[in-house]
Amino acid sequence: MELPVDLIAIIAGCAIILIGAIVQTATGIAAGILTVPVLFMIDPIFVPGPMLISSLSLISIMTWRGRARIEYRRLNIILVGAAIGAALAAAVLSAISADGFKLIFGVLLLVAVSASAWGHTIPVNKRSMFLAGITAAFMGTIAAIGGVVFGLLYQREIGPVMRATLAYLYLTVTTVMLGFMWLAGSLGWPEVKAGVVLLPGWILGYFLAERLSAFLDGGYLRVTILSFSGGSALFLIAQNL
Repeated sequence: MELPVDLIAIIAGCAIILIGAIVQTATGIAAGILTVPVLFMIDPIFVPGPMLISSLSLISIMTWRGRARIEYRRLNIILVGAAIGAALAAAVLSAISADGFKLIFGVLLLVAVSASAWGHTIPVNKRSMFLAGITAAFMGTIAAIGGVVFGLLYQREIGPVMRATLAYLYLTVTTVMLGFMWLAGSLGWPEVKAGVVLLPGWILGYFLAERLSAFLDGGYLRVTILSFSGGSALFLIAQNL
């Protein structure tokens, strides 16, 4: 199989995904906040499609393990919003230039960083769930960072039922986003291949993150990662204005 990226990029991509999984376990920050800007720097082909495709491996495992605890009744309104958000994002992707994509990518990354640093509680109701679905799918389809929105919405919810439900939500919304990206022509075989080569990073991350994260200073890492990602977003925005 001819790969769309070279071996160095593959190794670097898998390594940053592994690090992202460990950082997420240690700090609670969605892995995409760190991994997406770095993957974009390694090779823009990794974002958004390959990042989303490769992440299906981890969320599929989590969904399967927690399948008996999933609360399906809470998700319908989010999925309706996600379909709207993904459709809007697909339309944007099909209409913008490469420089326009970089600018929007930078803006959405900055929004994601700000949301992660905000820390305020959002009431979980039908309106917030619907808007979260639209926002998460829009950000995820363009920049592969929609998980930040769900993390913000459900930050006060804990326990195995919520973890299983969120895993199923991520799996379903990611599938919807990939479908709209394919319809818009922004997802093809090169992106699928690039996603497949990133799979080892997610698999290793799943098995190693919990063990290794205990050795890290979560508070210091959180500030460092948000600062790095925020700086990356500002650089992209300034570069493409």
